Amino acid sequence: MYILNTKGKPSIFIWTPNDERILINGGANSDIIRNLTSILPFYSRRIDTVIVTSDDENDVTGLVDVISRYNVGKVIIPKITAESLGFSLASTTDQIYEILLDKVNQLKIPIKEVERGDIIMTNTNTKLNAEVLFPVDQFKYSKSSLPEMVLKISYGNTSILLLGNVGLKAQKSLIASTRTEFNNCSSNCLTSDVLVVSHNFSTSSLSASLINAVHPKYLVYSQTVSNLSFRLSSGPKPPKVDPIYMIPYKNRFNIKQKNTVMVLSDGTSIEVI
Repeated sequence: MYILNTKGKPSIFIWTPNDERILINGGANSDIIRNLTSILPFYSRRIDTVIVTSDDENDVTGLVDVISRYNVGKVIIPKITAESLGFSLASTTDQIYEILLDKVNQLKIPIKEVERGDIIMTNTNTKLNAEVLFPVDQFKYSKSSLPEMVLKISYGNTSILLLGNVGLKAQKSLIASTRTEFNNCSSNCLTSDVLVVSHNFSTSSLSASLINAVHPKYLVYSQTVSNLSFRLSSGPKPPKVDPIYMIPYKNRFNIKQKNTVMVLSDGTSIEVI
């Protein structure tokens, strides 16, 4: 898994040992094309699955170029979006999402809508699958708490939780959910080796309760380097409620600082570099 520092929100590219290729989001411009060409062979133009986690232009803009330049097998979108709920975003955001869907339809690429509890399987013979943990119908959305797809990706016995940019209200809903609401959980559905968020690690955006529920070994986050505070160091004794201190310093990775973060898994162990 490559977690890429694309403009807007980070994009994620997954490449399995049996050559399955999954792209999650595309950022706010065409940076994603440059990233993909640095990963894939120059002659290769195949992406099996594109997953769109929201209708936010910071997630979808780069995907318009991806759909145009690559042979995409299928596109997965959230059933519940800001647009479907009647929340008007910036006019450019609404237009870009419609442009993306129009392009997908023109090229006759299959589209699948998903919501909480749906399983995204890329291949029945692979160890890779993903379950949608959010959005859900029974939630009070608002302009400050818009729907966005949260995914738990499992590969063998390892797992990664893609929290995206969902706020504290949605995080509380995830924590309160029982495993009967999901399809692929034998224990705590949130527990994951790696937690990936599209924002910083402040208590205003990431709850200590969620960190406790996920209990990640690694945290990958996005924060402008110039805004980093003393909390990156192991300096002064932190407040007990601060979630960042629940994860060792050496296991925290800032996408804005590192540019690309790789998650490697063989299905048994996992490493972030």
